[in-house]
Parts: sequence; structure tokens; C-alpha cells
Amino acid sequence: MAMNRVAILFWLVIVLVIPAPGRADSVEEAREHYQNGLAAAEQENYDRAIAEFTESIRLDVKPSSAYYCRGRAHLGKGEYDQAIADYTKCLQINPDNAPAHSGRGTAYFYKGDLEKALADLNRAIEIDPQRPVAYYYRGLYYERRNNRSKAIADFSNAIRLDPTVADYYYARERAYHAIGEFDKALADCDSVLRIQPKVADAYHIRGYVHLFKGELDKAIADFSEAIKLNPKDARFVYNRGQAYRNKGEKDKAIADFSAAARLDPKRADIYSMRAELYDEKGEVDKAIADYEEVIRFEPNESRAYESLGSLYLVKPDYSRALSYLSTAIRLDPKRLNLYTTRAVVYLLKGQETEALADYTTAIRLAPKFVEPYIARGDCYARWEDFKQALADYDTAIGLVPNDAYIYCKRAEVYAQQQDYRRAIADYKEAIGLDAKHSAAYAALTQLLVNCSKEEFRDGKKAVESARKSCELTDWQDWQYLALLAEAYAVRGSFEEAIKWQEKALQVVTKAVKSLEQEKRYDPAEVLLDLLKQNRDYLRTRLQLYKQGKPDRGCIPLPPVIAPPIVLQPYKQVKPVRGE
Repeated sequence: MAMNRVAILFWLVIVLVIPAPGRADSVEEAREHYQNGLAAAEQENYDRAIAEFTESIRLDVKPSSAYYCRGRAHLGKGEYDQAIADYTKCLQINPDNAPAHSGRGTAYFYKGDLEKALADLNRAIEIDPQRPVAYYYRGLYYERRNNRSKAIADFSNAIRLDPTVADYYYARERAYHAIGEFDKALADCDSVLRIQPKVADAYHIRGYVHLFKGELDKAIADFSEAIKLNPKDARFVYNRGQAYRNKGEKDKAIADFSAAARLDPKRADIYSMRAELYDEKGEVDKAIADYEEVIRFEPNESRAYESLGSLYLVKPDYSRALSYLSTAIRLDPKRLNLYTTRAVVYLLKGQETEALADYTTAIRLAPKFVEPYIARGDCYARWEDFKQALADYDTAIGLVPNDAYIYCKRAEVYAQQQDYRRAIADYKEAIGLDAKHSAAYAALTQLLVNCSKEEFRDGKKAVESARKSCELTDWQDWQYLALLAEAYAVRGSFEEAIKWQEKALQVVTKAVKSLEQEKRYDPAEVLLDLLKQNRDYLRTRLQLYKQGKPDRGCIPLPPVIAPPIVLQPYKQVKPVRGE
């Protein structure tokens, strides 16, 4: 506790500032008990000090100094009510006693009665403006009230009056850190280290500032020095792990988090940090094991359940994913992304009614958030409830009128309704909003090639649009390449159609081989199977082109590969200061 570090200051001023016990018949005995109490207090033997001061009070006529000292001993024990009572009795005898006002203000501060603390500390400074401890605690009051400028001013006064007390620099460093004045915070850390060159926490705090400044090598050096001085403190190892993580050195970060877990095996945040790293490395089972540890120690931590749900979604084990996400929702029923993630699981399980209900809840929780409208519109579109789908897409466009993707979604529904004019208009609007939106060019190509109404088919524009989608994807998207081949085929340009169909086959075959070599978890099997189906489909279509036949739906198209599910990106977590 910071109070213990400055305790000696109070006892050193007692003989100089507090008058000795008053004359009484037992004056010598009272004085002896008083001196014994001072000796015990300096050794932090507060129980004996209280007993000695109590006896001195009993024997003395005007025991103001003994009341003060007993109050100080109670303060040292954390007995704030008793301390306040003794300081008050001292002030009844001597109302202008600055140390007693300062001590009572300190007791009020630790008790949480901040306004009474401020009143006493102001009075102490008014009586004795050269009292550093009063400025220090008043600075702590202002810090608690988030008035950083006044806090810094008071800490600076305390330092000016006594530049040898490390706690004053610690406090000002903390205030500078809070307002982003990192260079000034570092200067105060350096001052602490001049006073306490062998104190591990001083290096830890300076490393913490370097970490926030992004000076990762300096942070690692300071944390390492702190660990050398005190290898048993999990905070030091944990924060060095954070620095390694921010440097991208995941294995070193995991090693530090593992060491921190051995030092403090019940600290849930250590397992949470290590789990995130395992997740980033694709080590799903290890990540799951760590999040299980998190909920063992913090069974109401909704984000751990959410992470487990997301990991089981990747694994995939949809039943467990659903269970964990439902628990997260029970613990935190107002968090939007829990419903949208659970809706994805419901969709993968084929439970579209439940998915739609979750999207509707998400909309109720955040009616200005666009994604649930799009997702719910997709559900309605699959059910061919085009009216509701269009209503959701219209709302989404109203919320985000410059998003090309939403126009593409609405165009799909228009196309399904055979409202091709509006569909084409929306695809063109999407391209106008985002000239690099390859999917919009591809979707427009499909419509221009395969539209059931002759008036909207346009082979020349289809080729132009298909080429643009291929250019935007560096001619490496097999679906767009196959679409370009189809556009040439419907124009009768079979030589070009064969050329681009063969290119599409090369790309998809390469993807199949790559995936066969790098399977990490079960979804890769599903993706591999879909790629093989599409590869076979492309081969069949190629034979048609070689026969001079365009394909207008005579071969059923396998399921289109959906974009991979992207879990919530890592958000940097602040290190643990732990002062």
C-alpha cells in the first residue's frame, strides 16, 4: 500500500510538530508509554503501539499527541473509523493541528468518504503549506475524481517539498500516463529508479509505459529486469508476454503466458490471452482448453463462452457452439454480436426460423446497426419471401446508402422476381459506388448472360463485365474465369471460351492440391469436396464448349463456395499494471 511507504514521514515529524504529553501526576509514566508507542509504531507493530498510546492517554491530562499517534497506528492497521475518532479527539484539543487534519483526511480517503477527506486535506495545507503528505493525498483525491491537472499539480508540490519519496513520482507518473503524456511519465519512472534502483516494480511500471508507447524492445528489457529482481511475480511475466505478442513473437508470448500461469494458476486473464494466441495460430484444441480454464475460474465471463462458441463453430461442432453461445447470451443478453454469431450456427444447422429470430433480436437491440438487416433479408430471400427481403435491404440501404454490397443483395432479389431492369440498375449502382467490387461485375455478367428475357441479354457487355471482374482478382478467381468463358460461349466465341475455361480449371485444380496438403480442421474437408465438385463441373462444361455448345443451365451448378467465416478480429487488451 502506498500509505505504508510514506508512513515513516508521519512518525519523524511527531517529536518536532506534536507537543509532548501534558503535565500530570503520572507524567513520567505517561511519557514512557508514549515513547514506547512511538518505537513500536516505527517498527509497524501497531497493536503494541495502540496499547502503549492508550495507556499514555489514560495517564495524561491533555493527551493530544497520544490521540494523534494512536490514530496513526489505527490508520496503519486499516482501522479507519478508529483512526478518525482519535484524530478528531486530537483536533478537539488542538484545532489547528495540521498533521491531525492530514491524518484524518487520509483516513477519510481510504474509507471512501472523499469530500470529508478533501476538507481535512485543504485545512492541513492551509495551516501548513509545506506539508508534502497532504498534497500527495489531495492529489490522490483529484485523481479519483478524474481531475488529472489538479492531481499533477499536487503531486508536483509534494515532490518539490520532498523529492526523496518514490510514491510521489509513482503517483504523478500514473496521472501523466492517464492523459497520454508518456514522455513525462517515463521521466518520473526514471526518478523512481534513482531512488529505488533495486525495486522490481519500478522497472515493471517503466516497462508498462514503454509498452503503451509501442517501444516494445525497451518494454521487454524493463520487464526482464523486473523478472530478474523478482521472478515470482506473475504480472511481470504476463506483461512481457504482451510485449512479445505485440511484436508478433507468438511463441515467446505463449511461453511467458505459460510461465505466468504457473506463478498464478488461478488468474483467468492469463489463460484468455494464451487462448487468443493459440486461436491465431490455428491450434483450436489448445485454445478451447484455455478458454475452459477461464470459465472454470470465472464462470460468468460471457466473452469466454462466446470464444468457445466461435471455436466450436470452426471445429465444427455446431451443437457445442450453440450451447456456449446460448450461455453467453444468458449471461449478457444485450450484446448484439452474440445473437448474430448464434444465428450463423443456426443457419449451418438448418434452423433458419431460429436464425431469423436471433437477427430480429439483434435489430431490436441495435436498430441502427446494418448487418442484421442484411442477414435477415438473406433469410427471407431463401424462403422466397421477397417482400420482406426487399424491406430489410431497403432499410439497410437507408442506413448505409454508400455500401455497394447491399445493392448487390437487393439486385439478387429483383432478379429472382424477374424484375431485371431494377436488378441491372442496382448492380450498376454498386459498381458506381465501388469500381473495384469484382462480385458486382460478376453478378451483372451472370444476369446479362443468363437472363430469361431476351431484351436484357447482352453478350458484348457481359464479356466486358466479366473481364473487369477477372482483372480485379488478378485472373486468379476460377469462378470469374469460368464466367468469362461462359460469356464468350454465348456470343459464339468458343475459342476464347475454351481458353478461359482451361484457365479456370488450372486455378481450381491448384486450389484442390493445396487444400489436400494443408488440411488443419474439418471445414477443410467440406471445402475440398465442394472444390472437387466444381472442378468436375468445369470439365463437363469445357467439353460442351469444344463441341460448340454454350451452356445455359443444362448442367446443374454445384453449390457455390461461400466466403469463409471470419471470427471477430483480435482486439489488443491493455496490460495489467497491478500497482
